[in-house]
Amino acid sequence: MILNDSFNKQAILDWESRFRANFFHAALGVKPAVLIGTIDENSNANLAIFSSAFHLGSNPPIFGFMMRPPDVRRDTLNNILKAGEYSLSIFQSDAIDQAHQTSAKYEPHIDEFDAVGLDKVIWEGVPIPKDSPLSMKLQFLEAIDIHHNKTQLILGEVVAVYANALQLTDDGLILHEENNIVGVSGLDTYYTSKKVKRLSYARPNENPKTL
Repeated sequence: MILNDSFNKQAILDWESRFRANFFHAALGVKPAVLIGTIDENSNANLAIFSSAFHLGSNPPIFGFMMRPPDVRRDTLNNILKAGEYSLSIFQSDAIDQAHQTSAKYEPHIDEFDAVGLDKVIWEGVPIPKDSPLSMKLQFLEAIDIHHNKTQLILGEVVAVYANALQLTDDGLILHEENNIVGVSGLDTYYTSKKVKRLSYARPNENPKTL
């Protein structure tokens, strides 16, 4: 279909619910796809895919992600609040099916690494996918309530980094295309990256140069 019209608030609310969810999930394009790993008090490993993770600073390194309203059981959040730590990992295209399957609602006692067919490593006390090119251990900082829609912003500080054959530039830029790293648009459509160009630092009255 081709969308060629304008819509006010009521018209948007009148959209079919799945259409509306897909539209706004995908509205800003391809986003990072990450796997968050946690362990509960009974040593059961949990793994869940998120498309809302983002970088908040590098000194110290802090990442955030969004949790939906707590109207159903949220094992990832419950484990983070109890353990105070978790992992955040990226994944490659050969793990898309397994990563997507982590969005299924498994019971808390089910090891989701085993359930979806991803090899697990316990590293620095948190579970990570064995073949992830980059995993980070984070310590929980705070949960910020977003009162308007009852979501929560979860903040964590990176305290350890695990790189597995990760390709990057000498100045620290991760080469997403060479690493075959996956992004996601909407709830279920996955992409790999292709670099268009890298530009020099932007300054007023100076045209950027291709690096």
